[in-house]
Amino acid sequence: MRKKIENIQNERMLGEILKKRRKELGLTQKDVAKYCRLSSNGLSQIELGHKSIRLGTLLRLSKMLGFTIQLEMEL
Repeated sequence: MRKKIENIQNERMLGEILKKRRKELGLTQKDVAKYCRLSSNGLSQIELGHKSIRLGTLLRLSKMLGFTIQLEMEL
């Protein structure tokens, strides 16, 4: 399996990546929203980059969409 690392710079970029992955898996916004305890509109706003995402929601998304999260800090 090929590993791809994304350097996410803002909410819009994160939303685009999440939407792309959801579609690759053939999942609807409704399916993902229900699993993540969001409204379909809330997930739509995240995918459009109009709404910030909570860490707990991002962790649930990572589980459902099959990705890991890495945090890198520049000191």
